[in-house]
Amino acid sequence: MDLAGIRFENEYPDEEVIGLISQQKEFNFVPGEEYLYSNSGYLLLAEIVKRVSGHSLRKFADNHIFNPLGMKNTHFHDDFTEIVKDRAIGYSSNEKDGYRIDMSIFDVVGDGCIYTNVEDLFLWDKNFYNNTLGGYGQDLIEMVTTVGTLNSGELMDYAFGLYVDEYKGLRVIHHGGSWMGYGAELIRFPEQSFSVICLSNSSSINPSRLAKQVADLYLSDIFIVLDNDSEKSETEKFKLSARDLESKIGIYFCSKTWSVCELSMKDGKLISDVFDLNFEIVPTSQNQFNAIDIPYDINFTFETTDADKDNNVQIQIEGGTIYTYKRMKTEEISPDQMQEFVGDYYSEELNTNYKIILKAIPSPKNE
Repeated sequence: MDLAGIRFENEYPDEEVIGLISQQKEFNFVPGEEYLYSNSGYLLLAEIVKRVSGHSLRKFADNHIFNPLGMKNTHFHDDFTEIVKDRAIGYSSNEKDGYRIDMSIFDVVGDGCIYTNVEDLFLWDKNFYNNTLGGYGQDLIEMVTTVGTLNSGELMDYAFGLYVDEYKGLRVIHHGGSWMGYGAELIRFPEQSFSVICLSNSSSINPSRLAKQVADLYLSDIFIVLDNDSEKSETEKFKLSARDLESKIGIYFCSKTWSVCELSMKDGKLISDVFDLNFEIVPTSQNQFNAIDIPYDINFTFETTDADKDNNVQIQIEGGTIYTYKRMKTEEISPDQMQEFVGDYYSEELNTNYKIILKAIPSPKNE
């Protein structure tokens, strides 16, 4: 939608969004060879539910999940104009004025648009220990908490909409997320029958970090501390020279997600521009960095390959899948060479025209 010039904040019928997806001609990779989180996949699952059951995902979930569990304050919000009693307004920080309202009017469901509260999520979490839905008992829970397996036999860390891994030596099942001014995290320690639910209505809050901090308080006696570094703050700074920081500058490309990460220096700080976010990353060791001042835990691990001596970087969000970004080599080309790329380009998949022009950008003053 972004590449097609369609703004996410407008209302689009499901048919239009599904139509755009159906025009895509290629996969990111051979199915089963790799794993990539897909919002479009969850939207299509919602469409399957609607076509098979004859009901919208909202009605189907109400009848078969939320109402049976007593989740009276939970629904798929498929009409952004609907008034919701006691709804918390979403906010994001504004450097000039403090805060601004940050809410979505996007009402395509499947990959999001769940309205709920902590009390209802407690009932949801409780059902994982004694499932009462669908007549499948714990067999259903076992299925949705079993991680997938790639064609190579390698186990993923992702199950049915859930990450399954470890935190300080204990098995955890968790998932977080954010949209506009809202964020959420639910982390479950199944063997300890202990869960933490954290919901926020400010984009400056990191609910995943807060949930782990709560777990740290309650489960500290049974956590396995692997080394002294485990007790350090996740964003504790490790001193690196300006030269070391500058060595990380560059444009990095991930062929798996077809996304770019650009690292640059500003006021002596290393700045990352990736996932439509711009933030500072600080070193915690010679080759490891963490994002700060954003509502996500994003970790960067730099590696040097023997083949080209370039720094590649592995990026991990919220303890999930690790993506490798390879630093791209850049070249200076002449205006005449640039002129060869000028023109109009049309994408059948997006039904969109792109225009490439050549424009001189004036140099900053005093340079």
